[in-house]
Formats: sequence, C-alpha cells, structure tokens
Amino acid sequence: MQARSLHHKTGMIPRLLTQPLGVIRGQWILPLILAATCAPPADCIAQSASRPTTQTASAPSDRVLTLTPPVRAAIDRALDHLAARQETDGGFAGANGHNTGVVSLAILGYLSTGAVPGRGRHGLVVERGIDFILSQAQPNGLISNPRDTTKGTMYEHALSTLMLAEASGVCRKATLRDALERASRLIVAAQNNEGGWRYEPRPADADVSVTVMQLVALRAAKNAGVEVPAGTFTAGIQYVKRCATPGGGFLYQPGLGDPGYARTAAGVCSLLTSGDYSSPETINGIRYLQANKARPRRDDAYRLYGFYYAAQVMHLAPDPRQWDEWFPVIRDELLADQQPDGHWEGEAGPIYGTAMSVLTLSVPYRYLPIYQH
Repeated sequence: MQARSLHHKTGMIPRLLTQPLGVIRGQWILPLILAATCAPPADCIAQSASRPTTQTASAPSDRVLTLTPPVRAAIDRALDHLAARQETDGGFAGANGHNTGVVSLAILGYLSTGAVPGRGRHGLVVERGIDFILSQAQPNGLISNPRDTTKGTMYEHALSTLMLAEASGVCRKATLRDALERASRLIVAAQNNEGGWRYEPRPADADVSVTVMQLVALRAAKNAGVEVPAGTFTAGIQYVKRCATPGGGFLYQPGLGDPGYARTAAGVCSLLTSGDYSSPETINGIRYLQANKARPRRDDAYRLYGFYYAAQVMHLAPDPRQWDEWFPVIRDELLADQQPDGHWEGEAGPIYGTAMSVLTLSVPYRYLPIYQH
C-alpha cells in the first residue's frame, strides 16, 4: 500500500473517529480539567497527582466503577515496585526492561492512576520514562530500542505511540509532539493492502494482534489532535472484522486457526475504541469473552495480554452489566497472583507482567483518554 498523508478528509466511518475526544457524556478529559488548576513546569503541564478520595472512581452516568481498598493497595505496591526498578536512563532493570513497548506499558500504568511527569510521588518515574521513549525515536519515525527488541518492532512502536499520545495532554515537550506525529505517519505508511499490519514497519502480510495495536495507537493519536486518514481506520476495521467468527471468537488471521481469548479481546477492543458498539462482530465478541472469562489459565502465554484488552472491552461495552460480571472474577485472580514485593510475573517478564496487571486493575480510574466512551 502506498503511504498516505495524515492530512486527509474524513469519510464514512464511525462518528467518534472524526473528532478528538473532548467532552463525552459530560465528562471532560482529565488533562483539560486539571491543567487549569496547576502551574505548569517548563515543558510539562502539571496535574494533581492525587487520585479520587472516594472508593468510586469517576464514570459515565449509566455506570459506577468501584475500586476496593485491596485493589488500590495492590496498585500502589506495584507502582512502588516499578519505581524501585527504574534506572536513571528511564528504562527498568530486568527482562525487557529497556524494550520500548514494555517501558511504555509501565508508564501507561502510572498515567492510568493520575500520575504526571515531574510532580507528585511518581512524577520523576513518569518523566524519565517519557524521556527514554523519546530517546529511542528514530529519524524515520520508528520507536524501538535496537538493543532490547523482539521480532515484532511494530508491537513496540505501537505501544510507544499510544503512550506518547496519552501523555501528550500532560506534557508539552516539542520533541514529544514531533515524535508522536512521525510515529503516526509511519503506522499509516506501513498498512498493507488488506488493511492490516505485521511485525515490521512496512506493508507485508498482517495479523489481528499487530493490527489492533496500530489501530488503538492511531485512535489515541487522533484523540491528541494528530490527523489520521479516515481510510486507514476504515481498512483496519474491515481487516479486524474479517478475523471474527460466527461464534464470536477472533482468529489470528482471516480464515486461519482457531479463535483465542486474547486475540478476541484485542479485536473487540479495537472495534469499540473506533466507535463500533453495535456490529455483530462487537456484540458476539463481548459474549464470547464473557463465556470464556475463566479460560485463560496461569500457563496461558497470552493471559495478561488478554486481560488488558478485555478490561477495556468490558468497560466500553454498551451494557454496564458486562463489566459487573467480568471484572470481579479477573480482579480476584490478579490480586491472588501478586507477589509480596508488589510485582506480577508475566509472559515477557515481571516489568511487563506488573504493568499489564496495573492497567487491567486501574481501568475504573478512567484517567487515560483512550478509556473514554
């Protein structure tokens, strides 16, 4: 597929994709609320680092998302653990601790609880993490650390792009905005003629896992004001839908293999964040995830990946009962698995496992713009 400009008129796609998120059901995105009440440091808008004092986090009028004291305590222990393992360059000690995807997930974990760069208990952790990601941005837009990478640089790139987009509301560094725009352009240029993406930053074949990460990253970038072609979203959504099965599960590639929990959660998440709340693929996918929520066992290689996406699905699902039925089961399982020092083991190491678990448990805070309805 030929690279397309980011400055492209919107077409017939879900309405939510045609505008950045601002006021959704009367809920202002957090950076806009708090930026007006805090004095900004040199290049970052400071927000209050405090979180809600009540046990019930902010939520749309049709649902209440509750954080119990044990969940709040578990999140705090996890963030303290990550902070203790961060190195001066912004990466983390341990397996994949300087992989840009893993570092970005860790920083997203802090942002998801209201932490901001340069202020509060974990402000320095966030600031160092953002600086590390920016230091790995290459001239062509790719964000990947060649000294700590995997076979799938587009995974790392998409997660880094997502983190920069989510952080852009609280950090005004010119280098951040430039890196975010170049990273978004690279994603657009790497889309193949099926509408999907694969491991490397060039049009080739595609799979649902990599494709979902690019779509979510681009949606976050659009929320942040980056212009993304409507056709990029349309083609990507169509590819994801071709991976859906009549039973609700999603395949790794269209027509290949068996449905899986993690890839179904990822697929449905990308549809919901794109504004698709009612298609058969979305509704059947949510039902599949509910029916199989006990399926990902501790030896499942993609268990935490699945929880991360499924938590967003159940939060964004049109019926608030979906969250009420899903979250307590997964919450209790994660709380039981947390280690005494605050970390979780994960398929890509403890930094990854801890970050993914925090992101799953912290959805009720609703601080990340990508979590907005």
